[in-house]
Amino acid sequence: MAYSAPSGYAGLEGNWKTWTLAYSVKPAGTTGAVVTLTSVFNDGSVTALDRNGSLFLLDKNGNLIVLITSTATSNPAIYAAQSIGGTYKIFNDTVSGVVKILKNGVQIATITIDVVGTFTSFTVVSVAISLNGQYIALVGEDVTGTIDRVQVFKGS
Repeated sequence: MAYSAPSGYAGLEGNWKTWTLAYSVKPAGTTGAVVTLTSVFNDGSVTALDRNGSLFLLDKNGNLIVLITSTATSNPAIYAAQSIGGTYKIFNDTVSGVVKILKNGVQIATITIDVVGTFTSFTVVSVAISLNGQYIALVGEDVTGTIDRVQVFKGS
């Protein structure tokens, strides 16, 4: 049975096959807490909320636009996401340390989560995918443990 996007979503998702790093930043003022909610948009901009309640917005180049800090707490990292019509699905495989990318239910690519020089652990990385499936964001605690790290990959 062939997959087709729900009515109204056809054509919104691209035909991406590989993802390369678009940027990797450590937004100033973030706390290094586990990121619990992440969204990446069709231009590569990112919003994220960490366990300490810090909310931040990065522009499409990874520049910090907004940082709001509070003492609120939230849920554990988000390990799965999908594009608007469900064509692309991604999940953080915390056992193997890769983000698996599926298109129409078939794995087409992986992104290795760097726990040597980037993130502290596979389990502290939230994932998000843009509505059209082109951008994938990995957001979590930087290896220093004192700031958050954002990596955005762009599909081609």
